[in-house]
Amino acid sequence: MTGTNFVVCMLLVDGVRYSLQEQANEEQFEVMIIEHSKQIFGESTVYFDIKHKLTSKAGIGSIPDAYVVDFAEPCRWYIVEVELASHPIDEHVMPQLNRFLRGIKHADSQKEVSDAIHGEIDKDEVLKAFVKTKIGSREIHRYLSDLVSTPPRVVVVIDDANEKVEEAVEAFKSEPIVVEFKTFVRENAENVHIHMFEPFNVKKIGSKEDSPDLEKERQFFKQALDELKTRAPHLTNARYNQNNRHAWIEIRTEKKGLTHYFGVERDNLIVDLYIYMGDKSSSQEVFDFFFRQKDEIEKEIGEPLAWERIHRRYTKASRIVIYKQAESGSDILTSTALRSWGINMLTKFRQVFSPRIVELERSKQKPRPDR
Repeated sequence: MTGTNFVVCMLLVDGVRYSLQEQANEEQFEVMIIEHSKQIFGESTVYFDIKHKLTSKAGIGSIPDAYVVDFAEPCRWYIVEVELASHPIDEHVMPQLNRFLRGIKHADSQKEVSDAIHGEIDKDEVLKAFVKTKIGSREIHRYLSDLVSTPPRVVVVIDDANEKVEEAVEAFKSEPIVVEFKTFVRENAENVHIHMFEPFNVKKIGSKEDSPDLEKERQFFKQALDELKTRAPHLTNARYNQNNRHAWIEIRTEKKGLTHYFGVERDNLIVDLYIYMGDKSSSQEVFDFFFRQKDEIEKEIGEPLAWERIHRRYTKASRIVIYKQAESGSDILTSTALRSWGINMLTKFRQVFSPRIVELERSKQKPRPDR
């Protein structure tokens, strides 16, 4: 495919092949999201396809794609933006999300949104009955007014949550919840589709109350950083970091685009050298430089590594990583032995890769011989 961030990939279901479909335009993509909104956001939610402009007190406005209300207790509401990853994330999407949050702070915008949602409910008897089963004897309009006066979360539904998207949302002041929604088309039957997405889960919001595991993760890596500073005080650029989903330690290297991480991935602790040079070919070129020294690097590390020339999630990145599982029945986030393993491995990665990164920089600076 051209002009997109997609990598060619395929699903195999009962021996039948499904190929990743490029979303032709945002309007068609949004139709799919509306069709599957209950599966994405939850059975207690209602997706309101209302194109209502949110205008701040200063008169700056923008129009979200939809609003979602979750009528399950504790009730929440969301501003939804449906986007294609091919759109400029930093230049277009992030400023738009910021305008949503600025606009909804204005009391007039809150009233207009609650009135618009109430109007949609009031004209649909089936929908009205559903809402009444959720809120009981409370008056619908008052209920919505009270709800919309509380801060919403922004949800971005996107066809490819790539590295640029991830980086942009992590830097956003009020980090959006990102839902990746991919569509696969059956071979020789283009009207047959499979959609792949992670169902929306309010625990992704990541508050301490909503996610005790996340709080344990944060404490784990804060303690790890304290221990790292004691054991390896020369690593002055080691930093603790977190977002609304994870916590980790990172060490920026001498070369932009190369970073060491100590974090959690699924049921594993990981330590890696993450390679993102801005585009796929440049990332893989740097990866290949290290891969040519694979045997020596693994000998110095003391353990075999996973060499991921194409990162499983971020297709423009590569990485060299080691995974560590907890023993059966134990918790990686409470294990002092595993925390110590991660600190030792992070220190070793830095020690092994640092001179090679310097060598990489020198090799780039060497003048090419005359032809």
